[in-house]
Amino acid sequence: MNKPDIFNQSGLSREEFLRDYWQKKPVVLRRAVRQSDLAFLPDKNDLQKLAEHEDVQSRLVITEPTATGKTRYQVEYGPFSAEDWRHLSSVPWTLLVSDVEKWQPSHRRLLNYFPIIRRWLFDDLMFSYATCGGSVGAHTDHYDVFLLQTAGTRQWSYGQHPDPDAPLQTSSELKLLRDFQPENTAVLTAGDILYLPAEVPHHGIALDDECITCSVGLRAPAESELLSGYFEDLAATLPEHRRFSPTPQESATSHPGEITSEDVQQLRMTLERHLALDDTQLANWLGRFITQYRNLFFEITPPESTTASLEQARHGIQPDPFSRMAWRQLKNDGEAELFVNGQVYSCSHTLAQALCDEQRVNRDHLLSLDSRDRQVLEQLLESGEIQAK
Repeated sequence: MNKPDIFNQSGLSREEFLRDYWQKKPVVLRRAVRQSDLAFLPDKNDLQKLAEHEDVQSRLVITEPTATGKTRYQVEYGPFSAEDWRHLSSVPWTLLVSDVEKWQPSHRRLLNYFPIIRRWLFDDLMFSYATCGGSVGAHTDHYDVFLLQTAGTRQWSYGQHPDPDAPLQTSSELKLLRDFQPENTAVLTAGDILYLPAEVPHHGIALDDECITCSVGLRAPAESELLSGYFEDLAATLPEHRRFSPTPQESATSHPGEITSEDVQQLRMTLERHLALDDTQLANWLGRFITQYRNLFFEITPPESTTASLEQARHGIQPDPFSRMAWRQLKNDGEAELFVNGQVYSCSHTLAQALCDEQRVNRDHLLSLDSRDRQVLEQLLESGEIQAK
């Protein structure tokens, strides 16, 4: 049987998608996920129960028509209670629950359908349930997204190209578009996917009371974030006595208030000296930065977990759902750098690949570990970044 892949049955090859659509323009992939693989995903009741937990990020958007014919969106933030669901009015509403795969780790298997996704750029699985007519309004996202319909039906209207400068409404906290002019319309049923590059305007409306959409989001850092992150890290390593040293005045007739071309060149040399990183240094910095990137902006409190020893791992080891991991192959055969939540560890290539790519270290692998790999796993287990199964 073929491995799960959104391109297996959608009529579009991976090569065509990457060449013609990836980060260029939207595309609909029909029957991209098998119906049998949608059954394990959360339903309306599952999402409501998650939204009742204090640490789960959730929002309720109520769609209200106005006397002028326009739509107003009222936003409420979780946690919610069972009483809240009973008191919802007959107007359309949408419940959005973020980071579902962190609270329900089994849902991460959905990512097997997306082998093109770099796992260290994966943001979260956000699920939205909506009653008929429910919507969150026309908007853009700052990241690429695959919108998978897991139940019911939703109509999407969307643009053809990214529009990062689209003007926003000033009266809405949802950052809705002021003038949305869609160029495409598609109705998605269970198993269909709409891919949208970052900044493409879009608007979804539920067509029935069974509508559930899963947003598979990627969050790549902006260039401004990469630059500020790099220079902040660099600045923290430099001693105070390292100072910018402009050339002294050459004569008494010089202009003491002038910034000269020589001063600018001196500044350029200072900055370029700190940018002269080799690939090893740059890869090390990127690994540490990218595995703590989301944690810089989102505060998520993971559930408490009990620490077990490697000996108690009857079936093996798996990453904690809240951990972000990446790895890099070193020039020495079999050696790797493992990045976990901003920290770096030296280990074997096979261990790094098992944790980051396969998302598990089985029992047989555990029994064959050398002392260094074993020590790395014990450190990660003690700090809660991996779990014993």
